[in-house]
Amino acid sequence: MNELLTVGEPLAVYASQDVNQPLSAAHNFQKFSAGAELNVATGVTRLGHFVQYISKIANDAVGKFIFDDLSQKQIGTSYVFQTNDSYTGFYFKQLVDAGDPEIEYFRNNSAINQLTDEEIAQIDFTGVSYLHITGISIALSPKLRTVIRHLINLAHENNVMVIFDPNIRESLWSSEIQMIETINLVAQEADIIIPGLNEGARLTGLSKPQEMADFYFKQGRTSQVILKSGEAGAYSFNRDGEYCHVASFNVDHVVDTVGAGDGFAAGLISGLLEHLSMRDCLVRANALGALAIQSAGDNDGYPTSLELNRFLQLNRV
Repeated sequence: MNELLTVGEPLAVYASQDVNQPLSAAHNFQKFSAGAELNVATGVTRLGHFVQYISKIANDAVGKFIFDDLSQKQIGTSYVFQTNDSYTGFYFKQLVDAGDPEIEYFRNNSAINQLTDEEIAQIDFTGVSYLHITGISIALSPKLRTVIRHLINLAHENNVMVIFDPNIRESLWSSEIQMIETINLVAQEADIIIPGLNEGARLTGLSKPQEMADFYFKQGRTSQVILKSGEAGAYSFNRDGEYCHVASFNVDHVVDTVGAGDGFAAGLISGLLEHLSMRDCLVRANALGALAIQSAGDNDGYPTSLELNRFLQLNRV
């Protein structure tokens, strides 16, 4: 039985194997699948839960690679639709031994933007507890944004809670004003939002975590605001005034920061599905974020349940 739905664009990543070489000088690449929502689906599935991924891919080599990869990862593909009229997105990523890598995306007008309301209407919400969406998907095109808001409405009609990660990608928006207004509009329709602390400051114009949380409580139906803050850990606020802060895990060597926020989301969602306390959900979320940045792949560092338990036993907070 499906527990989680997530919607977004899957991408093929051509990851350089030439350390610290700019992409223009790199010659050796490894291909794998990624995308924020796919990363979350991977992390939640790896922890033993059932996820259906909603998307659209082209009938091309990249699309076939991604579909096969989803199947191998045991991520549900019942709502991965296909088209012959576009292409499947991809990107190139630099390999670095410290800091953020250089990334170049190729995704304009890609297949995901052809997702339709008619396809969304085919979704069966039976047994589903949460719908996960991100600010990346709503930034890709006005048409896709409309379809995703329709999906949110369907989720609410079926008593499914919506989790929204703003996941700011400034290059996808036409302006700062459009980005802030649109993300905050969608946030009003979400039950749980999980911005980074810096994202929250940017979206609300406020500086204190409690003020950011109150901003969203006043705006719409949001009942839980969770703020990620890297080395400072994570903060949780709910509409009833309950507060929780959990420190981050110490990481001696950061390999690649890409996928850390998605790992956090996967840890949080898996904890919610298992009805853990909010503190334990945040501990798990921080653990997946810490494991993610110690691996070169976007989601290679996400653990199985056994690996997660071992990490938590060795690294108590």
